[in-house]
Amino acid sequence: MIDSIGVVLPARDEEVLLAAALDAVLTARAALVRAEPEWARAGRLRVVLVLDACVDGSLAIARTFGSAIEVLEVDVANVGLARRAGVERLLGASVTPSAHERSWIANTDADTEVPERWLLDHLAAARAGAELVVGRAEPKAADLDPAALSAWRREHTGDRRHVYGANLGIRGDVYRAAGGFPGVRVGEDVALVQAAEANGAAVLDLPFSLVQTSGRVDGRTPGGFAGYLRALVD
Repeated sequence: MIDSIGVVLPARDEEVLLAAALDAVLTARAALVRAEPEWARAGRLRVVLVLDACVDGSLAIARTFGSAIEVLEVDVANVGLARRAGVERLLGASVTPSAHERSWIANTDADTEVPERWLLDHLAAARAGAELVVGRAEPKAADLDPAALSAWRREHTGDRRHVYGANLGIRGDVYRAAGGFPGVRVGEDVALVQAAEANGAAVLDLPFSLVQTSGRVDGRTPGGFAGYLRALVD
């Protein structure tokens, strides 16, 4: 049974989009607490923002959220290592395998807005036996011209799996067994899923749990989501 949930968001110079991303996560947390008030107990539901090599106003924005957000500053310029540091903040104090089995890590991004039911959806999947959840992501319509958005939607219809760090959940023990997020600048999410699947993890796709992420084509890391969008535009 899952008795703790941690949300991890890596951020690198996201002062423009960060507040909206954090607001959305806290709205999802409030929805879970309304549905199941026991989640309001201290330590059961944590949000860790990993500020990676930020030189903008991201830290000041994060501080406006007070104790609702745990801020971890690193200087690695590497999204895989940033995600890994956030998960370690959550799991580091849990030294027993049984504690990890009861922990769920929900991953998203600092340029992404999760839906209100996001944590409820992840928790329901975990309770149904999923050890790893692969959710959907879509670029914000306002960020792309109609042709590019249509191209995106054509590529992302049907049952083909797409893995996004912006919408990925995993049980703590499964994360540990898979070796965690690797220290790579792109593809850390795909690598984690592949490693977990190789270990026999029970993976569930969540097509109805859709996050809205930035449609920019000039991303914070080479390749990745922004690179894929840039290829569609070009």
